[in-house]
Amino acid sequence: MVSAIRVGTTYLTREGSTLRLAIDLPDGATLECAATPVRYHKIETASSADMNYLIGVRITDITDAGQRGLEKLLGSHER
Repeated sequence: MVSAIRVGTTYLTREGSTLRLAIDLPDGATLECAATPVRYHKIETASSADMNYLIGVRITDITDAGQRGLEKLLGSHER
């Protein structure tokens, strides 16, 4: 989730762009990866100043440690 889909003149959701992500995991570790945007959705809140965007991405590059952390996180939500 981001507060804007544009940084300067660059759109984060531009087709073919690569985003470098750092995701803080619940166990305190940080997962780093590269991803490409595949969709976005504007989230409207009670205050128009708080409009945010949810960006859906496809992970394109991740370290082995990052992959294990992601699998652990996703596995902990299976029921």
